[in-house]
Amino acid sequence: MRADPAKTSEDDAATSLAHADVTKISDTIGCVSHRSIARVGSDLWFLSDGGVFSIGRVLAQATRELKEAVSGPVQDIIQRINWSAAHTAAAIVWDNRYLLSLPLDGAAAPSAVLVCHAQRKAWSGLWTGMDAVDWALSKAAGHERLNFGRADGSVRRWLDYTARANEVESTFQDAGVNVATRITTRAMNLGEAVCEKSGLSVQAEFFESQAPATVAVRLNEDEPIPLGRNFATSIGSLVLPVLLPATLPGLGVKRKAFGTQRLTPFRSLQAVVSSPAGKLGLRTVFATGFVDTMRLEE
Repeated sequence: MRADPAKTSEDDAATSLAHADVTKISDTIGCVSHRSIARVGSDLWFLSDGGVFSIGRVLAQATRELKEAVSGPVQDIIQRINWSAAHTAAAIVWDNRYLLSLPLDGAAAPSAVLVCHAQRKAWSGLWTGMDAVDWALSKAAGHERLNFGRADGSVRRWLDYTARANEVESTFQDAGVNVATRITTRAMNLGEAVCEKSGLSVQAEFFESQAPATVAVRLNEDEPIPLGRNFATSIGSLVLPVLLPATLPGLGVKRKAFGTQRLTPFRSLQAVVSSPAGKLGLRTVFATGFVDTMRLEE
């Protein structure tokens, strides 16, 4: 819709919005929830019954009968949407991320947040436990803050603006309750999609992290197999008594490696890193192994 202010700026019938120029973009793609519309750079994204679409991409594909959704890489998640409650979906763009709250697996209200990093054009998967049913931006001391409402009526604020020097235990809690963290990586096939692999090691890099962590692996998307439990992710601390002068440890990178030779051969491996509470800063996960000879017959 193009609303020329000279033609649509008054309340009388001669200059109402009815005089705006309307151009049809698509006969087959529509928006299932107006709250899922968000501005991503110079584009608009929205949830349709075929997934998340981009106005810019739809326009670019105007001559094609089949339009491609930007949510193609996460179509398995799109298929879990409870379409009878899809009108409750809500989205916002924050820190270059398109955050889309969705009702999944029969839920009547948004139960998880589907995340896409708009600059990297990469989907980050699902964020769970937030129960965000709506989003809003506010300003405090001249700075924007991200807020979200929950089904229980509470309103929470995203604390990503808290400086490291001001972080305290409650920074990583919700209303005084510890926030557990669980991160599952994408499936890694070590550069070989078909042949099975024999594992060698999994290494996790933690950056400015303070929480205890547990690392497990999922082979071929099976149940997690623990590799290490409740180990420290900080790079150390001084324990009194200590001989002075002494240098306080920083909050840099800590690497933790685990052998995976004992595991059965696999096609793909996912790392699962979790913590019951505190600040968990996971930067990178590496996996190494050996490619086995392909089995031509079973």
